[in-house]
Amino acid sequence: VPRAQYIAIQADPDAGGAKFYILNDGGSATDYGVLIYATQVWPIYSTDSNLIRLDHIWLRCDTAGKIVNICFITR
Repeated sequence: VPRAQYIAIQADPDAGGAKFYILNDGGSATDYGVLIYATQVWPIYSTDSNLIRLDHIWLRCDTAGKIVNICFITR
C-alpha cells in the first residue's frame, strides 16, 4: 500500500472558479472532506513515519480537464 508522511494538494492556479474536492472513496460532491479553489493548498501531516495511506485519498473536480499538483514526502 503506498504511504507518505506529508502530502500537499494544490488546485490548478489557472482553474478559475472550479471546485476541487478532497474525499475518501465513499465521498461525493455533497459529502466530502475538504473543498479547495484555484491556487489553494491543503496539507496533510502524519505525526509518525508514513502513516498516510495514499489509496484512501480521492480527488474530484466539478470542471473537466483541470490539474491538481501533489507533493509528498516519504521516510
